[in-house]
Amino acid sequence: RFFIKEIKYFNYLLFWPMLPVRLIQKLPFFKRSAFGSDLIVNNKLINNLLFFIFTFDVWSAKWFSPPIGVSIFLIAEKKSI
Repeated sequence: RFFIKEIKYFNYLLFWPMLPVRLIQKLPFFKRSAFGSDLIVNNKLINNLLFFIFTFDVWSAKWFSPPIGVSIFLIAEKKSI
């Protein structure tokens, strides 16, 4: 058994832009790449922008606990018997 000490969503800034992409990827006619469900972006400008957004998102999650997000962060402690 575990005691949950902290649980937060992160990557919340990209949640709404990613939601339609993920829903479209679930459609039967959508072809999956060899890399799975993730998109591959080879554009340096877009990669830098997404890196900045993600870095700010993780940094701001220390003080802000959003109700939604793409990923979840959990810290748990094993209960002593």
